[in-house]
Amino acid sequence: MLLHVLFFIPKKHLEAKKMSIYINKPLFPQGVITGANFEQEWMLPAWFDSYKKYNDSPILFIDFGMSESAKRWCKKRGELITLTPQKTPLKQSIAQHIPDAILEKRAVWFQKPKALLSTLFKKSIWVDVDVLFFGTVQPIFDLIKDLNALAMRKEIAIRADSERSLNLVPQKATSYNTGVVAYMWGCLPIAQWCENLDICCKSHLGDQDSFSTFLYKSGAPVILLPEYMHQIHPEEKSHRSIIYHFASSAGKNAFLEAKTVSSLPTE
Repeated sequence: MLLHVLFFIPKKHLEAKKMSIYINKPLFPQGVITGANFEQEWMLPAWFDSYKKYNDSPILFIDFGMSESAKRWCKKRGELITLTPQKTPLKQSIAQHIPDAILEKRAVWFQKPKALLSTLFKKSIWVDVDVLFFGTVQPIFDLIKDLNALAMRKEIAIRADSERSLNLVPQKATSYNTGVVAYMWGCLPIAQWCENLDICCKSHLGDQDSFSTFLYKSGAPVILLPEYMHQIHPEEKSHRSIIYHFASSAGKNAFLEAKTVSSLPTE
């Protein structure tokens, strides 16, 4: 009997350890998280206005290096947590194929996993700041029912092919877009990924190819978001669209055309 008890202790201890990686205890049943630095904060007003038009769940803003005025703006509209980006090394065999302007973004990209762990919500949806909302996100929350529930959509084909051609993800792996990530507090796949992040940083360009590779190797299940819940530029916007993601430089230009935004959040 003693041996039987000892056999089960490590597994429970392991799960408790993974869950303890989550930085905060949930204060709200559900909510949305986004983040920005000083280069991205100009998109916050349009993000917020479109979100509030259809949604009333609380917001957690992650400060990746915002201006003081932007931080004050966020505090008036939700919770604010600061995470300081750190430069992360990358294998030269990968770095030599990537423009410097992209490499400079890695410090912020690899803070996203820590942002997921900083959630204040039982159910969370991370939503990149370069999106506009066209409906309620409640259907996305409704997909998250179990402790380890994790929901994302597949990356669009042209970018998924690029990730494979650069060997950023295994050839047979599914590339997921991490612009929208829905999950439950304590989700073990996120905790396990974050626990190994220092190693992942060296062999991956950003959080997206890193997480896709981890999920492939671990076999962790992912709930696939229907495309209308998270559409990605340059896809044609559906009349059912909930979130439209203006990814890439071309997407940012389209973002400006889709919504009149100020250069900085005004208090």
